[in-house]
Amino acid sequence: SYKFGNQHRERVVDAMNDQMPVGYFADSQNNYFSFDKAKRQYGLLVYLMLGIYFICAVLFESLRKPFFIIMTIPVSFIGLFLIFSLFDFPFDQGGYAAFVMLGGLVVNASIFIVNDLNNSRLKHHNRAVVKAVLGKSMPILLTILSTCFGLIPFLIEGESEVFWFALAIGTIGGLVFSVVGVFLCLPVFLSR
Repeated sequence: SYKFGNQHRERVVDAMNDQMPVGYFADSQNNYFSFDKAKRQYGLLVYLMLGIYFICAVLFESLRKPFFIIMTIPVSFIGLFLIFSLFDFPFDQGGYAAFVMLGGLVVNASIFIVNDLNNSRLKHHNRAVVKAVLGKSMPILLTILSTCFGLIPFLIEGESEVFWFALAIGTIGGLVFSVVGVFLCLPVFLSR
């Protein structure tokens, strides 16, 4: 059982540590989910979002618009979570890297739209939002498609290349779902 196996492993590690030279030690790795490690990984995502928020606040000279940009990131994370849970793929460091990559790509697409909205000369705000979204839809969709196709070679080896497979599958799932965030949620957030 797990309990007895864990006790045996601890005894073996302790016996090895008694025989190791000074300054060296043996340690065992656990294959179960560690909440401390997860807190650290998700804490990095919070720092990522805060950094993006402050950079966009300076760029757009607004505190509201960067918040709307940040709100598109969790929408894309839904796609990442869905692809790992629906197809039962293992989530590891590649999945965490996909979080960071998705954050950057979705924010980039949202910045295109908000910047185009700021440069708009239309008097009706909601029409300017629609024009900004439609005007930047082709470059954003091409960026999403080219990124997804660029990650396909990492899927070919399958789950034997654990990090690259998880990075590719997570990024592709998140990018596909980010279309909803960028083209549906962001215009709703920006409209008056």
